Amino acid sequence: MRIIQYSHRRSTSSTALPRSHPSISSLKAAKSNSQTTAASLSGAGRRSFGSLHVVVKTSLRQLFASTQCTGSGSLRGRFHVACYEGSLGNHCEDVYKVLNQRAGLSLKQFETALAQDCQLLNYSVEDEIIPRLNYLEYMQSKGQLCFPEESIASYITRQPQILEHKLEELQTFNDNYIAINKPFRCRHDTMRGSSGSEPRYTKQYIGDTSAEEWLEERYSELPGIGFCHQLDFATTGILLAAKSNPAAESVEKLFQKRQVRQSYLALVFGHPERDTWTCEDPISKDENDPKKLKMRRASDGMESSTKFTVLSRGHLALPGPHVGAPISKLLVQPLTDRRHQIRVHCAASGHPIVGDTSYSWDTDTHRMFLLAHSLSVPLPVDDQVGPPIDIYLPEPRAWQQAMSVLTSCKML
Repeated sequence: MRIIQYSHRRSTSSTALPRSHPSISSLKAAKSNSQTTAASLSGAGRRSFGSLHVVVKTSLRQLFASTQCTGSGSLRGRFHVACYEGSLGNHCEDVYKVLNQRAGLSLKQFETALAQDCQLLNYSVEDEIIPRLNYLEYMQSKGQLCFPEESIASYITRQPQILEHKLEELQTFNDNYIAINKPFRCRHDTMRGSSGSEPRYTKQYIGDTSAEEWLEERYSELPGIGFCHQLDFATTGILLAAKSNPAAESVEKLFQKRQVRQSYLALVFGHPERDTWTCEDPISKDENDPKKLKMRRASDGMESSTKFTVLSRGHLALPGPHVGAPISKLLVQPLTDRRHQIRVHCAASGHPIVGDTSYSWDTDTHRMFLLAHSLSVPLPVDDQVGPPIDIYLPEPRAWQQAMSVLTSCKML
């Protein structure tokens, strides 16, 4: 058995900067503040970005001085070297500049966002921040940006993790398969018509790129990319692709025969009374859903089974209407492979997933907290089933920031 474990490109240090948890009433104040500050930076009153580096460094120095981070490997140590000595100085200016010009973030809001997520300075302006800003502007134009009266600047200030959008190639296997890490709110492949030649999906904004398109650009010499399984648009984590349709179909058959093992991590609302349980509610399409995408429990539905294990219990730490709500972290093992199975079974158990806009009441959280955490698949070798390859992704830093832990029940 070959075991492969990957580390996220973001630091997973457990040391975190202080968080600010604004109440709902403060959201309007944040919007007003961002508009006022944006106006003050316009025209003759605008700070030159040539001198912004000094201003940001001074602000960061004050910010880190108020924390308890110490040591060369800590946040304070890393950012002291990076920001104060200039290795991230230009990038820091670029991040603030695009957030100020595109979303109206003030310097004070930028500081607050850094306190929420110091990894903000690691995000790529071109590949992550700008596409996410385009997405937020699109959602705002549709009236679907959480609170209709809230500005994009205010939302980014309290939940800057929304700007993360990184597709990563993890490993290639047997010269036929590619494992990638798919970000949240990203399509895994482009929907196509019956002919397979014309895309049916119309891009909604610049940067609305699927995992398939990203892989096809990286492997332009291939005739096409196939996927061995699916991940929902809102789900993050391991996605296995193939360099040809026959290779993808070989692994699809293993999924159908239940020879592939998967596990997920989920943050859910509530504190389950039991530490382990299994949900076996049958699932079928929800015919009442106008978009024909949702599933529902149905006595005459498809056989479905999901095992849940509580890893820890705590409270939601993300600023917003649900801050302080009891939540739990679960290890989820689907024993069957149905569309939206985990999401439906979490809701059926009385513990919907945080950020699941389809099966919970939460329309504020920046992402659905469901991570494809591990995949064990016996990849075919010379038309024979080979030994299983186990791929793991650790818990992302954003999850640590989202939850204040009260009790831990089981270690991964």
